[in-house]
Amino acid sequence: MKLSSLAKVLKDGWYLIVVTALVAACAGLALSLMSTPLYSASARLFVSTSSNEGSTTDLYQGNLYSQQRVASYTQILTGEALASRTVRRLGINVDADELRSNVSATASPGTVLIRVSVRDDDPSEAARLANAVSDEFVDFVSELDGKQNASSGRVVVEQYATASATPVSPRTGRNALLALIFGALVGLAIVIVRDRLNLALKSESDIADAADSKVLGRVPFDPALRATQHVGANSFDHTTLEAFRSLRTNLQYVRVDRPPRVVSVTSSVPEEGKSTVSIGLASVLAEGGSSVCLVDADMRLPSVAEYLGVSRDIGLSTVLAGQLSWEDAIQDSQVHGIRVLASGPPPPDPSELLGSGRAVELFRSLSEAFDYVVVDSPPLLAVTDPCLVSLLSDGALMVARFGRVTEAQLKRSAGELESVRASLLGVVVTMVPRNSSEYGVYYSYSSADASHETSKLTAQ
Repeated sequence: MKLSSLAKVLKDGWYLIVVTALVAACAGLALSLMSTPLYSASARLFVSTSSNEGSTTDLYQGNLYSQQRVASYTQILTGEALASRTVRRLGINVDADELRSNVSATASPGTVLIRVSVRDDDPSEAARLANAVSDEFVDFVSELDGKQNASSGRVVVEQYATASATPVSPRTGRNALLALIFGALVGLAIVIVRDRLNLALKSESDIADAADSKVLGRVPFDPALRATQHVGANSFDHTTLEAFRSLRTNLQYVRVDRPPRVVSVTSSVPEEGKSTVSIGLASVLAEGGSSVCLVDADMRLPSVAEYLGVSRDIGLSTVLAGQLSWEDAIQDSQVHGIRVLASGPPPPDPSELLGSGRAVELFRSLSEAFDYVVVDSPPLLAVTDPCLVSLLSDGALMVARFGRVTEAQLKRSAGELESVRASLLGVVVTMVPRNSSEYGVYYSYSSADASHETSKLTAQ
């Protein structure tokens, strides 16, 4: 994974990492608090030669001899034999193996000192056991040396153990910190795996490559649109309006000699924002003084009429069925300069109507009567209707939802349009995160500026 990709993954999933780390830290803290505290008491043994007399060489050899014996003594201190002797010495009802598991012995490098430590849930008992083990070890070593007729070395208790008021286990702070780090690593792993398993495209370049087309516009995520029943120019904030204005400008330069005037708007799958793009594009086209007709060609799941507050009892289906002329079926919208041809009552077979000669005549008439015709089409991978609509228009705009549409879906959608020789004008990326660099400049605008701009598009 590239460093830039990892940074984006961390940026998108930081909250999961934080939550996982906090949960793990709380679990580690709770386990530590529920654990029985253990106390450690330590005694210190001194190993030396039996005589301090002699030359410097003799003293050095005696000291070296003592250091060599220290390594063996640490093994004996943690052995089963000494544990059994200590239990018998104290006359306590403790299993020797249990005592042995709580005894540890360490030697300081380069010295003849041995530290004997014993753990217990009672600090006083830990000190008593550590002193008993030390005393028993001194006797045990004396017996061993006597059996071997060796008198060159001796062991003494240099420092007896005392009870400690501070437990050595559990280390609550350390455990919570380690659990926090472990949780963060687990969260990071989850975020990376989730990103690898998510096939949705998360960059404009990947979307453009998958559709084999250029990106003509990018529409930021606008949470306000989810909270309203009606979508119109007065529903868009200034940033979103600027995004649609940029789309309008780019669309005019797709074909400099013959700019598209009848534009169908489609997507790969539902809920990618094609209807919002259709309304937004129609709004900014009308903003410049052009006459615009917005046609809802999604006769299976229409939404334009509901968003713009017009009736869908009459519309495209009634006109194509020959029940009404388009002049009588078209309705005024709440946006100045936009007239709406709603979907009409749902027909049994929309594809048959869209592929009829009446559809060709209708769109020819609309292109003559209006400066621009924007057609909201169904998703390409759901039905064949959008392919038929694209043949009635000068070209199609493909709406691709950021972080949702996949490469396979976009490639298949572009292939559907190519199979009927329809023109793909470009891609409009929707739901782009607001923290993207493309939109940062717009946040310097004041709310008063935004209100002034949007008021231009409100119905008089």
